[in-house]
Amino acid sequence: MSRGEGLECSPRKTILFTRADLIASWVNEWINILKPTPPNKPGYYVTRPSKLRKVTIHVAGDGRHIVGLNIKIPLICQHGYEAPSIEESLLSYANAVTIVNHAARATLNTQAEGIYKAGHIKMDLQFTAPGTVKGHMHVDIPTRSKRFGTCTNTLKFTATT
Repeated sequence: MSRGEGLECSPRKTILFTRADLIASWVNEWINILKPTPPNKPGYYVTRPSKLRKVTIHVAGDGRHIVGLNIKIPLICQHGYEAPSIEESLLSYANAVTIVNHAARATLNTQAEGIYKAGHIKMDLQFTAPGTVKGHMHVDIPTRSKRFGTCTNTLKFTATT
């Protein structure tokens, strides 16, 4: 910082100078903090093909809501039994999950069907790059059979558009 000549207040005569190169990084930090982040890429995010597991996430056109979630996952039940895989279609425009700061977290209820009672799926998603989401889902579903008990599984995945 340095001072110019004279004490008069005039927009044509600068009295105080600042070296922009010395404060540029500080200014850019504040610009990045205050700049609104773009929404996530709309469309369908899908995991790699697998016979046992599959996750499809539908991000709405606004890039700020998950409006569809399809999950296929094998379940391991109490007492070591393996139950049939579940395939669930969850979410819609009416009960969408909001994406905040490129992350979405929710506990979703599943419907009772076949040998399964109503249960839940905990979802934790992080949009890490345009067109990429990393996720973690934990499924916890009781069965109607005491032999099987409660069935669970945890799935970590990466899905792309």
